[in-house]
Amino acid sequence: MNLLEKTRKLNMALQLSGNGVLSFEELCSMLRDILKCNVYISDTEGRFLGYACLPEEQCDINMRTIEDKKFPKEYNDFLMSLKESKANQYEENPDCAYVNIKCVMAERYVTIVPIIGGAKRMGSMVLAKNKLSFTDEDLVLSEYSATIVAMELMRLENIAMTEKETKNNNLKLTISTLSYTEILAAKSVFESFDESKFEGMVIVSKIANATGITHSVIVNALRKLESGGVIETRSLGMKGTYIKIVNKELIELLNNY
Repeated sequence: MNLLEKTRKLNMALQLSGNGVLSFEELCSMLRDILKCNVYISDTEGRFLGYACLPEEQCDINMRTIEDKKFPKEYNDFLMSLKESKANQYEENPDCAYVNIKCVMAERYVTIVPIIGGAKRMGSMVLAKNKLSFTDEDLVLSEYSATIVAMELMRLENIAMTEKETKNNNLKLTISTLSYTEILAAKSVFESFDESKFEGMVIVSKIANATGITHSVIVNALRKLESGGVIETRSLGMKGTYIKIVNKELIELLNNY
């Protein structure tokens, strides 16, 4: 299989998911099969976005550790310290990346490719194989794959930012429908929650008696917030009403009034 054919096969990873989201696991599996190596893609915290290992190059330590789906902090700190790709780092008698013992893979070759998007470090790609070094074609494919990952991470980041902006705009719009008294009522309800919690049980009549705000005003405030998708409520009869805050920015925004 030549470089062009390998590149075309990698491009399939972009088309495999029906929801239009790149599967990092599938990309790792393809790279493993094409390059005949272990492949790990991690974020800046060392958490695995995807990984795929050759069955013959697995070990008990590796199997136990990848269940955590995260590189050890010391190893991730080393990865994040690299500003450019490191190709074919050869170790004749390497140490394990996870514990202070010798690796079962003698004559290990490791290639590390920083994942960079928009001039920002977004993660790392680690490729490891036993006895055989990575060819120039392998290195081209690894760099290309890291670019694919960076583009996808940037896309997901943009989607998350857009969703957050939409949620915050909806929150502001919902709060703008509340009267001053309804804002006070909502604040009184959420102040009854345990500290640092975004859900709780309330009895509206008790809050009304304690604050002097009428029962109907409190109920109207909660209905408006629920209609805006900001909270969820469930009546539990005589026990009261269970309330869950969906948009965690609600409390902070209410406190600005």
